[in-house]
Amino acid sequence: NDDEDTCYLPVLQSISMVGSVDVTDEGLKALAVGRRNHLKRVDITFCRRTTYHPGTFYLRDTCPLLQELRRQPAWMDGTFLTPFDNDGGHTYWCDGTFRFERTNQSVGFICSLEELSGPNHVADKLQYSNFDPPAGWPVWSRYSYRPGVSLLNLSSTEASNRNGVDQQRREVLVAQRLAGIRPPKNLPTPDMVDWIREPGKSQYLDRHGQRLDENELEATNGNGNGNPNIDNRSTMITRMQVLPLKPFMPPQELVQMNQRFGEEMKASEREWFLDGGEAFLHHALDRE
Repeated sequence: NDDEDTCYLPVLQSISMVGSVDVTDEGLKALAVGRRNHLKRVDITFCRRTTYHPGTFYLRDTCPLLQELRRQPAWMDGTFLTPFDNDGGHTYWCDGTFRFERTNQSVGFICSLEELSGPNHVADKLQYSNFDPPAGWPVWSRYSYRPGVSLLNLSSTEASNRNGVDQQRREVLVAQRLAGIRPPKNLPTPDMVDWIREPGKSQYLDRHGQRLDENELEATNGNGNGNPNIDNRSTMITRMQVLPLKPFMPPQELVQMNQRFGEEMKASEREWFLDGGEAFLHHALDRE
């Protein structure tokens, strides 16, 4: 019922449903009913049965007073200062919208966020809204190419406190596979802060999870000469500083771009193949 007089909690302004397995997109649609002139804050972090598109748009399009639509922990909000060439900062807003300071694969949204060992250790999956498949890739890969990373909030770890992390400066460890696209869910671990003492630095692991030193980053051939075609690196662990972000919600042009992509993906009738296509790409890009 969309009548405020009969709607349950009609003047509700803020609600947190963090981690609920019962909340769905239909539930978000129902939440907006009768509350369009009151609802200001909604937190659906780790609500795995909700979606960025179309789920959050039921609220965006209905509730003009909405100030915060949260789909991730607050420690993930901000600009991640990456140390990579031609990459710049990676900015994430509270609803999962992101923009990277590069030209390709630079705009989109977090389509999946999984809590791992706790709310300060998560694995995400990114949906780019401006990804154009390379030559030879199947057309459906535009939608199924959803790379992910695992993140550890350093301000929450005992190890970071031991090793002088400035609690006024937010820092994270980010783990990314260099073969395949899925996040390594057993990483990063708190002890890795001992390896990477300052933001902007990375360390590498081999396929067995063993740390590589500089002399092991590239395998050698029988003559002892470097062989650039053989690389022992399997996973990269990077320490990053995160700059605070205001406002919480993203620019409207980014939201509209993601909405158009979501509508395009639905019209393509390839949504049923997203998970299967992702699995295919992950294994195809794995060098093992």
